[in-house]
Amino acid sequence: MSNELKYHYLLDYTTPIPYGNISLRQIGIAYCSPNTIFAEHPHDNYFELSIPISGKGTIYTNGIPTFVCENDIYVSFPYETHEIDADKNSPLKYYFFAFVVENEDFKADLCALEHIQNDPQNRIIKNKTIKDLIQTVLSELSLKHEYSQLYLETLFTQILIELILSLKNKKTNSFVQPSKNEELCYQIMHYIDTHIPLQSLEGLTNIFHFDYEYLSHIFKETTKQSLSAYYRSKRLEVARNLIIEGTMTLTEISEKLLYSSLFSFSKSFKQHYGISPSAYIKNL
Repeated sequence: MSNELKYHYLLDYTTPIPYGNISLRQIGIAYCSPNTIFAEHPHDNYFELSIPISGKGTIYTNGIPTFVCENDIYVSFPYETHEIDADKNSPLKYYFFAFVVENEDFKADLCALEHIQNDPQNRIIKNKTIKDLIQTVLSELSLKHEYSQLYLETLFTQILIELILSLKNKKTNSFVQPSKNEELCYQIMHYIDTHIPLQSLEGLTNIFHFDYEYLSHIFKETTKQSLSAYYRSKRLEVARNLIIEGTMTLTEISEKLLYSSLFSFSKSFKQHYGISPSAYIKNL
C-alpha cells in the first residue's frame, strides 16, 4: 500500500472464523487519502465485496481496471490478483468483506455465476441491502451477547442470498443462459480453482460422477482447451500468486503444488510465462 489511510478498521483472520454458511476471512472499513493505492496482491480461496460509501476510484482484477463509485458493489472471485487506487480529488471510503462459502448449495450457485468474471463491468452490482447488512455486521462484531453468533450467521446468510440474487438478476447484453454442459464445465473449473493442487485429474470422476473420458471430452468441446491445460494454467497462476505473496521459497512452492522437482516447476513456469521463477522474483 502506498500513501497513508485516513482511517482503517480491519478484522483479519488468517484462519477464517465459521459463521454457518460462510467463514469470515476479513471485514472492515477504509477511508483513503488522495491517491491511496492498495498494491496488487493475490487472493486465496475467498470471495470479496468492495463497497464504496463515498468517493471514487479504480479496482483492478488480474490487471483489468474498473471504475467504482458510491452505490457500487464490486465482486471479487477466488484466486485473483486485486488492486485498489483511490481518486485524487474524491478519495474512496469503502467497506470490504472477504469470506469463504461453506454451504455447498450456495457455493454451487456462485460457481455457476463465475462465467461473468472475465468481464469487469459484470462484477458491479447495485444492492443497498447488502451495504446496510455489512454496516450492521460491523456494529454487531463489536458487541458480545448471548445471541451474537446466531445473529451474525443470519446476517451473513442474508448477504450471501442477496449477492447471489443480484448476480443472477444482472442484465447485460453479453449474458447468455449457460447450457448444461457449460454449467458442468463452470463447476469443474471452480472445483479445480479451489482445490489446487489435485493429486490427479482422474479424481474428478468421483466428484462429478461421470467417466473421466466423458468429462475430458465435454470440457474440451465446450471450452476449446483440455482439462490438463486448464489445470496446468491454474496451478501456475497459484504459483505466481504465491511468488508475489513472498512468504515461501521456490522449493516450498514447488513442493506445495506437487511438482516432481524444482526443475520441473521452473521449466513449466518459464514455458507458461516466458520467464523463470527466479527472474520473475527479481522483477517484482
